[in-house]
Amino acid sequence: MALFTDKLDELKKLLAATDDLNRAFSFFLDHFGNDPAFIQCGKVAKHEMLKLVLKSVCDDLFEKQGKVTNLKLFNAAKTKFFHGLCQMGGKTASFFYFDEIEMGMICIMMGPAFGQMSYVRFTTTTVDADHAGRTVAPARITIQ
Repeated sequence: MALFTDKLDELKKLLAATDDLNRAFSFFLDHFGNDPAFIQCGKVAKHEMLKLVLKSVCDDLFEKQGKVTNLKLFNAAKTKFFHGLCQMGGKTASFFYFDEIEMGMICIMMGPAFGQMSYVRFTTTTVDADHAGRTVAPARITIQ
């Protein structure tokens, strides 16, 4: 598990600092997505906030006409790292999220070619019910 922890720390730093979201997602795939040992250490998980984030992104990208379906969510054993797959607006999406820094990203396959991807980096924060609402940073959508 120590090797996973070291690579998760690298991914966390990369996600927080990079402007090239393809680089962060490629790192995730190279070091985790294709590693059977990492996949086997994952446990099926529930994370209500992540479900809300996925729905919000789907609403924004597909103008409320798409739905999030076939959600598969996993938690890497003994970590606060979550990852998974789903369909967003009929497109395949993969995502990961670090609970301790409240940041994650989603990669959505927008077309049949590998290069037709949309990346979304997101941050979350927990607020009390009196201040609940959705805040979106204006003009911060970047599709790579």
